[in-house]
Amino acid sequence: MFRKFLIILAFILFASPAFAVADRFRPPPAVNIHQEVCKGYEIVSKTLMSFNTNEKKLICGDPKVNAWKKIPIFQAKYNIKNFLQDRGYFYPEFKEVNGVIEIYPGTQTKVKEIIVTGDHPKKLKIHRKRHVKGATLTPKLLSGLEGWISSELGNIGFPCSKVSSVADAETGIITVHINSGSLYLLPDIDVQSIPELHDGVLRRFDAFDLGKTYTQKWLSLTERRTELDGIAQNTYFVTECNADGIEVSQKTTAGQPRLFIFGIGADTEEYIKAKISWKHARLGPMGSSFRVQATGSYRRQTFLARLPYYFWNRPTRWHITPTFFFERRNERKYEYMTINTGLFPRTSWDNNKFHLDVSFGPNLMFNKTEKGANPGVHEFLSGLINLELKTHQFEFYDYDPRSGVDLQFFASLNNENVLSDISVQQFMVSGEWLFNIGKYDPPLFILGFRGKLGTSVVNRSNPRFGNLPPEFQYYLGGSADIRGFKREELPLTYNAGLTVAYLGAEFRLSHVLPADFQPLIFVDVGALSPSTANLDLPVYWSPGFGMRWFSPFGVFRVTMAHGFLAGNNIPANNTLSHWQFYFSYGEEF
Repeated sequence: MFRKFLIILAFILFASPAFAVADRFRPPPAVNIHQEVCKGYEIVSKTLMSFNTNEKKLICGDPKVNAWKKIPIFQAKYNIKNFLQDRGYFYPEFKEVNGVIEIYPGTQTKVKEIIVTGDHPKKLKIHRKRHVKGATLTPKLLSGLEGWISSELGNIGFPCSKVSSVADAETGIITVHINSGSLYLLPDIDVQSIPELHDGVLRRFDAFDLGKTYTQKWLSLTERRTELDGIAQNTYFVTECNADGIEVSQKTTAGQPRLFIFGIGADTEEYIKAKISWKHARLGPMGSSFRVQATGSYRRQTFLARLPYYFWNRPTRWHITPTFFFERRNERKYEYMTINTGLFPRTSWDNNKFHLDVSFGPNLMFNKTEKGANPGVHEFLSGLINLELKTHQFEFYDYDPRSGVDLQFFASLNNENVLSDISVQQFMVSGEWLFNIGKYDPPLFILGFRGKLGTSVVNRSNPRFGNLPPEFQYYLGGSADIRGFKREELPLTYNAGLTVAYLGAEFRLSHVLPADFQPLIFVDVGALSPSTANLDLPVYWSPGFGMRWFSPFGVFRVTMAHGFLAGNNIPANNTLSHWQFYFSYGEEF
């Protein structure tokens, strides 16, 4: 079966445009092609070429504009040379044949080598910039390379660098001269205040440490956090270099304090998914906010209302968050409705690498179970703890995941003597770890791991055990973990697990195929147990393959995986092994 999987994967890769051998190595036409630009001008070349509408006006004239009705031949040739240079043709020739100007573009220049001169830190690795060597040499390529080098230097503490480049059109060699300047630490920031907000409120979004190495990316991440929160419509940092060092200021545009968001997605598990939210982002001088959000799909519907309230009269990340949460789940193995009300002290912390978010507090839950446990209403007064530690690298590239770590810890503590139907302590650790192999930009190969380990500590002999809601139990299967099985299909021979373990690895080819199609292969492994802090056979695992498309209007993912069982000695499980197809729009790894 695994051999079949490899054959199918090889067929997909070699059938894709980037691996189409016949097209890639097809020899060019032996004769020139005559392509009319307009009356009096023709391109003569062995490949198809064309000029856009605006370029044609500067070659052929524009009958709608008197001053441009007729373009002199010398001016038209000058414009043609510029347009061809933008395409990598630096030595065009012109011939006049029977009153027609024939344009011979010549040979397109490719970048053969990049030579770096001047002073630059060892941390700057030019070879990590992809799509330059071997690419067509154009002015746009040169300016893009200069901008990338300046940005990379800004990310390692050199915001005042000067970068210039020259290219030899005959040899295809680019020479880049770098003057890195001095290494700077991030100074105090001069902030443009938002009217009616206390000075310093914006510092709660900082993704950096003052006094540490200047990192341009973390200033950009701070801008994004601030704008996503809605407390400011727009914000940006300005870095000025002078003889005494650098000065950094933050400019803001307050805009309206209300933020409305609507989104839609789809997949083969929940079908159509929609989300709508409304937020008032500036309540009071400390920048408290109020948010309501609703999501809906066939399997899951939720409503969330949250009020992060900053109660101290000085800027701080500490706040309390009264929360109301409603959820309805309609799964194959269970169905329930639940209402949660809680009051959570919360704070966060950042240094130059990590972001830590901490919240804890009491939560009162009312659960009405229709299927999956004893029917009826169950209540729990829980002590909840949530911790999340993520690297700035992970957060910075959340729109196109490529590197970094995101780890989460959750605990729910319940005692049947304190407004809970049964004593149960739930613990879960989960996370993702992504590697940009070679640290190329854009990435070439991305290796990702994701996993979870959880258990619910409960006495199964307790007569109230049947009152344990599905929220305290575990399932496997589907896009969330083992992709070779149906959504929460596992376990088959008992209702649910009290312990779960899962680890998935995914290897993705990035930014190589046309239109940024990204083929991937993966393997998922997991196990369950109906008892606390224990794992039983069988081990469920599934190899698979798929494709990710990072389109201009969202991310599409398609996967095909086969579920297998290792160490299975229960005949009823033999029906579980099968192929599983999954499609999603708007979901990441």
